Amino acid sequence: MNLQVKHCETTARNRRGAPPNWYGLLVREHPDAGFMQAAWWPPVLQTLGWWSHEVRVAEAGAWRGGANIFAHRHSHNWAYYYLPDGPILHPKAEPSWGYSAATMQQVLAQIDLLREREDLPVSHLRLEAKNPLPPSLVPDFIAADGWVEPRTSQHIDLAHDDETLLANMTRKGRYNTNLALRKGVQVTMDNSPKGIADFLEIYYGTMGRKGAFMMDRHYLSTLCDNLIEYDAGGLFFASYQDMRLAAALTIFHGHTATYFFGGARNLHRNLKATCALQYGVMRHARDRGLQLYDLYGVSPPDQPHHQWASISEFKRQFGGVFVDYGPALDLVYDRAGYDAYLGRA
Repeated sequence: MNLQVKHCETTARNRRGAPPNWYGLLVREHPDAGFMQAAWWPPVLQTLGWWSHEVRVAEAGAWRGGANIFAHRHSHNWAYYYLPDGPILHPKAEPSWGYSAATMQQVLAQIDLLREREDLPVSHLRLEAKNPLPPSLVPDFIAADGWVEPRTSQHIDLAHDDETLLANMTRKGRYNTNLALRKGVQVTMDNSPKGIADFLEIYYGTMGRKGAFMMDRHYLSTLCDNLIEYDAGGLFFASYQDMRLAAALTIFHGHTATYFFGGARNLHRNLKATCALQYGVMRHARDRGLQLYDLYGVSPPDQPHHQWASISEFKRQFGGVFVDYGPALDLVYDRAGYDAYLGRA
């Protein structure tokens, strides 16, 4: 009944690892940093009309903090800045380093310099940190009316053997996963061109069948290409008798694997292939040396009528704990532009 995660070789690609930049140096010391600050992420957002800037704060040749800043036009006359999964502030504990208001202010001061050079006026800065920030770091920010990326998630500790990973699931999750294994569902990782094509087919088929919002194809294709080029993720499939029934795009970053996109064909649903898929991804991530599996975007447990309630019920069956990153925050530069963003102008 052991689930074997097999690997298909990537062809015609140069898997060269993450490019050397300031972020590549700090991720070893700050492994809980989010992947949206990674060097390969800006080209992904560029497919959706974003442009980006890199901000670095250094002292005596050593970095203290920094961020990738993304910008997007939100109306005819205005743009806004977006800072996801950051800023990254040095984690060392010495008094002159680290999570200090002074370092944060230096980051914000550099962002002000960026604003002066933009072709469009910037209405505000949206901040979506990976962890709740103390008020002393963000005294001039206000709680945002919404978010760009989910602010709540489900995290699973991967520091366990196979039996314990199963034992930590809910009764339903454990039963469905074991059922899929008994029926012969197999999990593979395939980062080849065929893997990309099959993932896109399954994803768009699922979204179309459900009438759900679909991500832009160029965005997803670029995301797949970058994950493969920088060895930053994998395309996983659950198959039965050589038919791929379910797919998951998973990102590897720092010590975390993140389940980012997925889908399933409307075939052999009684086999519970999606459950075998999640278990297989967890085992692969653990064997790769990662410590955490982020199921990325769930509803709060006390909101049964939330728009994500159904998918959240599916995710929670694999165990873990609910995580709240705190609200998205906005730093308003121009009230008229901000009202235009909110649709009040």
